[in-house]
Amino acid sequence: MKRIPQIFAVAVASICLSAAVRADNSVPVQGTGEGHAISQNQIESTGTVRVGRDDRSVISTVTILSLAPGQGHTLVGKTTHTIDFGGGNVITTDDDVLLVPVDDAGLYQLLIKCNVVSGTGNFAGAGGQLTFSGRVNLATGQASWRLHGALR
Repeated sequence: MKRIPQIFAVAVASICLSAAVRADNSVPVQGTGEGHAISQNQIESTGTVRVGRDDRSVISTVTILSLAPGQGHTLVGKTTHTIDFGGGNVITTDDDVLLVPVDDAGLYQLLIKCNVVSGTGNFAGAGGQLTFSGRVNLATGQASWRLHGALR
């Protein structure tokens, strides 16, 4: 009789864990953060990112590789992100960036499409796509972002 509750508990745990994994075996990612410039071409942010069902504190460093005028008054370019989850668990991305001006004081709406190219620790062999959206002020170096996507 005691075996039925144990089997039930295992079944419920399996359902809860698998609910965080999508049909294509990807794990959803979402989060928010804020940062500031640490050099002319880098912004470092702290935030909270949920991977599957786990909320994790992260340090995200974006390095601007190129940024040039695009259509209208936009800026387009390439960046890379290093997202450090602590404990040797890191994701690295290659990105396409679009910045759309909000005002004349250096504030831009940002959209960054990221391809996960490598990972370490729990993220070794990871792939996937992530998107950062939010705002960045190129005059003050302040940034705020939302993150969503999926890891495989």
